[in-house]
Amino acid sequence: MVVGINLLVFGPLTISFALIVDEMNGSAVQLSMLEAALATGTLSATILLLFIHLRKRRGQWVLSFFFFAITLFVAFSQTNSFSMLLILVGLIGLFHFLIFLPIVTMIQEQTEEHKMGRVMSIVSLAASGLEPLSYACISLLMTAGYSIRALLLASGIGCFMMAVLILIKGKRFRNME
Repeated sequence: MVVGINLLVFGPLTISFALIVDEMNGSAVQLSMLEAALATGTLSATILLLFIHLRKRRGQWVLSFFFFAITLFVAFSQTNSFSMLLILVGLIGLFHFLIFLPIVTMIQEQTEEHKMGRVMSIVSLAASGLEPLSYACISLLMTAGYSIRALLLASGIGCFMMAVLILIKGKRFRNME
């Protein structure tokens, strides 16, 4: 799930900001506003998780947040209103961290202490190391003639299929406390 949200949602989302602002004949201020909305959403999730402890049915919560994030991402890919883009980006940032932080906690709780460093290195790679790969893929496909909005939509559909697969096959994950 960490791979899916970073490779198929967060990476394409962040590379699309400048392209969408340019497509809308926007300015650097609008680009900064999108980036600020994303930062506000991620910070909000972090603060929210300080007060709300997802101890029961965390797997179900995280999977639900994953579906919400994907839905918002697909809506982002098709929206032409800048104010709506700001709202969607903020919410995507919120759900991204509502997914990522509980998953990291669940991984740490399930990992033996002597393997923690190796496991968390892999999680860090999945969390941040795959974004450049998604940038490269998006750039390559745009060079081949695909529009950023079509690529965002395709990425969202791919992530949705991954979420459905996790929903169907990931019984152990869904039932994690």
